[in-house]
Amino acid sequence: MALIFLLIRNLFHKIKILEPYNKIGERRKGSLKKKFVSIMVIALLLLSSIAFMPMAGAAGNAIKINLSKLEPDLRAKLNQNPSGEYRVVIVLKDGADETAVSNFVNALGGKVNAQFHLINAVAASLPADKISVLTSLASVDRILLDGKKYLIPVPKSDDSGAAIQNFINTYPYWYSQFPFWIGADKAWNLGINGSGVTVAVLDTGIFYEHPDLAGVVTDYKVFTSEEDVFPHDGYGHGTACAGCIAAQGIVDWDFGVPDIYFKVKGVAPGAKIIGGKVLTDAGWGWDSWIIQGIQWAVDSGADIISMSLGGLEIPNDGNDPTCLALDAATRQGVICFVAAGNDQGAGTVSSAGCGKDVITVGASTENSFVYWWLGYWPFTYADGYENDQLIFWSSGGPTADGRVDPDICAVGAWGFTLDTYPYYIWLQFGGTSMATPLAAGVGALLVQAYRQSHGVSPTPSKVKDIIMNTAKDLGYDANRQGPGRVDAYSAVLAALNERPYSDTGAINTGILPPGSRYFVKSEFTDNIDDVSAVKLEKVNSVTFEGLTVAYPGALINFSIPEGIEFADVKVKFPVEYTYGCPVQEYDGSQWTDIHFDTALYRNESGSMIMINYAYAHTNVQWFNARVTPGNYMLWIWNPYEGLTVEPVDVKITLYKFVNWNWVSTNFYGNRLFTTISVPENAAPGSYSGFLKITCAGERINVPIVVTVPAKLGQTFVLEANVVNEPRSYSSGDWFYIPVQVYTIGHIMLTVKWAYPDADFDVYLIDPNGNVKALSQAPDVPYGYGRYWYTTTGTTMEMLSTFCTHPGYWYIGIHAIYFGNIFTETLTVTLKNGKPISTPNWLYIKSGTSKAFTVSNNIPGNVNVETMILSFETEKFEEEVSGTVYSYTTGEYPYVGYDAWLIPVTPDMLTLTVSLNWVGKAELHLTLYDPAGANQGQVTTKGETLTINNPAIGYWMAVITIHNVGSADYTMKLGGYRFKAFEGVTLEPESFTLEPYGTQTLTITTSSQAKGMGFIVYYNLETGSVYSETMLFVSYRLFRGF
Repeated sequence: MALIFLLIRNLFHKIKILEPYNKIGERRKGSLKKKFVSIMVIALLLLSSIAFMPMAGAAGNAIKINLSKLEPDLRAKLNQNPSGEYRVVIVLKDGADETAVSNFVNALGGKVNAQFHLINAVAASLPADKISVLTSLASVDRILLDGKKYLIPVPKSDDSGAAIQNFINTYPYWYSQFPFWIGADKAWNLGINGSGVTVAVLDTGIFYEHPDLAGVVTDYKVFTSEEDVFPHDGYGHGTACAGCIAAQGIVDWDFGVPDIYFKVKGVAPGAKIIGGKVLTDAGWGWDSWIIQGIQWAVDSGADIISMSLGGLEIPNDGNDPTCLALDAATRQGVICFVAAGNDQGAGTVSSAGCGKDVITVGASTENSFVYWWLGYWPFTYADGYENDQLIFWSSGGPTADGRVDPDICAVGAWGFTLDTYPYYIWLQFGGTSMATPLAAGVGALLVQAYRQSHGVSPTPSKVKDIIMNTAKDLGYDANRQGPGRVDAYSAVLAALNERPYSDTGAINTGILPPGSRYFVKSEFTDNIDDVSAVKLEKVNSVTFEGLTVAYPGALINFSIPEGIEFADVKVKFPVEYTYGCPVQEYDGSQWTDIHFDTALYRNESGSMIMINYAYAHTNVQWFNARVTPGNYMLWIWNPYEGLTVEPVDVKITLYKFVNWNWVSTNFYGNRLFTTISVPENAAPGSYSGFLKITCAGERINVPIVVTVPAKLGQTFVLEANVVNEPRSYSSGDWFYIPVQVYTIGHIMLTVKWAYPDADFDVYLIDPNGNVKALSQAPDVPYGYGRYWYTTTGTTMEMLSTFCTHPGYWYIGIHAIYFGNIFTETLTVTLKNGKPISTPNWLYIKSGTSKAFTVSNNIPGNVNVETMILSFETEKFEEEVSGTVYSYTTGEYPYVGYDAWLIPVTPDMLTLTVSLNWVGKAELHLTLYDPAGANQGQVTTKGETLTINNPAIGYWMAVITIHNVGSADYTMKLGGYRFKAFEGVTLEPESFTLEPYGTQTLTITTSSQAKGMGFIVYYNLETGSVYSETMLFVSYRLFRGF
């Protein structure tokens, strides 16, 4: 029942109200609500998997509106604005005719934006009241929102200008170092430079007149409806990406540094590029534009697609339109590289990086040269900087469906690449946006090498396996790095059959319950020498508390002992410095942007070698680092002259790799057999590690991700890490925990935590991937800070919904805000049941009052309504009237309708509806229950439909006309119900129970009241009946009462 109500409550202010009668002249609780709404709005209110609206066309041909074809994101948009116009992607069934559907769209008054034969779909713009009509077509599989995608945002650095200093270089030209750092130059020495390979860059456009791209960009097309004007890339992002792939090293630029000139050479300078402008000059684009670009790239013969764009998907399981288009491209042999995103935290990989068949790219560091923006840190030479760490903001996995992401990392911080006119070279590039074309460039080298040695092109899965198997291990967790940083030279050697690899890039078990096993067989191109399974394990922590940090900063010295391989570094100070007020009072206007920057150094014989760093614009800095034993320093930079910040706390958590006893292996020659056994006592959550394989003397790193589900009713804990970065809603840990629900019924989710400033958003997701209930904090203007908000007003979120689809549901949890703490432990429970306790029986004497208590069993507020009913019944009846109409455009009918919401309260025993109308028009009445199920139809004048024991909640009567024209109708609503218990009242009638709280109720009887009845505790909006109390009222009470 509750499934509809969560969707409908925001529409009530638009709906006309008419109430059923208790007695003549009296009004009862509840109302019959009506609105002349579009079919699309109706779709919002019906349970998508089972709702069908039967109709007939003007010519008498029967059609059905199948509301299950409408995706939840589209419904949510139409719920917000049912009178608007929307861009949609209409996905067709295999073999369906795109042209016929396009004609249908035009006939409905819509506009066809594109046709996609790649995924057999049509992009269109239509008014809300036309969209659902499309679901009547048997050729339509589903209709998706044509959402926006954006450039992957990069955290803004604290740069002070474009000057570069302290370069140590023996060459007359200083080439951008990224291709050299990943070994591309070694591949060039083998004659492998990407020749014969075409890479499609789908982005903001390309400045194809750039001298470094002359003859490189062979085709270019605009999909954004913008004019193609010089320099063809008003943002510059696409040009930068193209330069990473295939810049020729022609233009030189001195940046004001005497006698040193800078050039850019791409990873695959022999490759050709085709450019698709799928994002505007403002950096955003519709899914349909991007899908058009993907289709164009496939049709144009691209071997590789590189896309550095993305957007939030909840859940990020790879089922949105762009992911589906990329998967389709992959099936046609195109290798797709997509940015993971720049949103620090677990589970933050964006769409389309979360696609199932793409190669998702994270960002690693390459600090071989120094920028002015690093000048405030104590350094001397460029070679005093470590490389091959992960930059702090690179998005991590797993995906919602439990796959490792990213699949690979590449240099994303920092370097320089091409820029548009008149600058030509862009000094600072960074982010997974730039890591992605670097990896795509490696893909081009690999494809050329594979063709050279095998005579055929490699499949996308083969390329993915090779790139993952030849990656350089960076020493991070699998969900941060995948197997590691891309190694161009090793990948090329593998493609040339000079280095081993396997058919297993990663092991994703999916849902694996405690006590179960998962088996994988892998085949390598050479014999296996050794195999071990490892995972990161915490050893201990080093803390520094209560520090005072004045301008310009503070150095903290500490040591890392033997055996430690990985460090997690966090620095925090009171949030009021950044937010300008206590967080629960924050309204978006008090933001100060006061923040520290931090850097970790290793101290070797007096030299300070920077390892990694963070500069998030918030009160907490958090980054990781691969480390070795030795002496270290943490630099905390306070750039605010005259400002002293205190207390400042530091926590450095140390880890090492240990054997993972869940994983056992056997190998014979070149075959590896892996068994993953989940212990019976394994807690719910995502677990990750690696197979470390030695094959023909080479090391291969295979990431493993295991998803352990929770049991229904099980209470378990999760530990979330601090991310207060305000740049985007996506940042911060995301957890997706599967829970098997076995039966239809109410399920309740509670998520609790301790720290009052912390905040989490919570989602309930059904087995089909649809968000059925959510608690989400509102957006902060301009992205500054985070609002504190929970459904309960406490450190707890509670969601409840009605499960109509048993199977694996998912609990989604997003860490929104932590305040001034490092981590927060969450206590999570999803269970069946009702949330309140009430007396089973009450005995009361006529003319008296009696108090009793109702208690809340859950850690969340519960809104309760009550009714006092007798066991006597009565008949009720009311009628409403309206007009329905329809029209046709050409051969395509548009069927008009009216929709009435009927509140069914706990007193109702039967519900009857009948329909009469004027004239010869054909009208139908279809009655839907609160779960959206079709409970019957009226198709004849005066016919009555009766429902016995109707479910509590909002029912819906939909009246449709099946002829061209209009008709006036009258609908009668009636039935039998329990009478109100005369002379008995309850105070208060409605109330809110606080978490685990109680409410004292007083029942009062008149001197004439007597008999038996009952009290019902319910919530009409959610459709919940919480409990019942039997009631006995008598002129005298028997002994014992």
